[in-house]
Amino acid sequence: STEKIVHVGVTWEPTGKTSGTIEGGRTSKDFDSAATADQGKTSSWAVNVNWHPQTYSTVSLKSSRRTDESVYRGNFTIAQDTTLNCKHEWNSRFATTLSLLGGKDKYGSITREDKRSEVGLSLDYKPRRWLTLGAGYTATERDSTSNTADYKRNLFRLSLTASM
Repeated sequence: STEKIVHVGVTWEPTGKTSGTIEGGRTSKDFDSAATADQGKTSSWAVNVNWHPQTYSTVSLKSSRRTDESVYRGNFTIAQDTTLNCKHEWNSRFATTLSLLGGKDKYGSITREDKRSEVGLSLDYKPRRWLTLGAGYTATERDSTSNTADYKRNLFRLSLTASM
């Protein structure tokens, strides 16, 4: 397939605590195979706003609408996501992040729509400047018009990151 995206946008920093980028436009998806229906044009956008209420806290809002390749039946999906992340650095070694996601997927050429939600909490500890130990939990749920595609998932994560 060939995907064309035409967006216009603006980047701004109205205060020292707030910055962001907003862009919007149209997306089209055309398939090489005559047996596959083209998607045509649809609206699309990308929003990324960051707010720093304190030097040690960041609130990030991201939203997007785009076309994706289908991971199920159908030719493509139109995916729409909104994510809110709140990160707080308690001190130079310890930080927590709370994440919330809401999303929706519409499948092209079939009548399926999925609604997704996700809640996550992560903890990071830096015993050294170059070493980060992490732990996290994410709860994910998908509610689909296709009953066999519904699911709930609980994911626990442990991580070790070293940098040079």
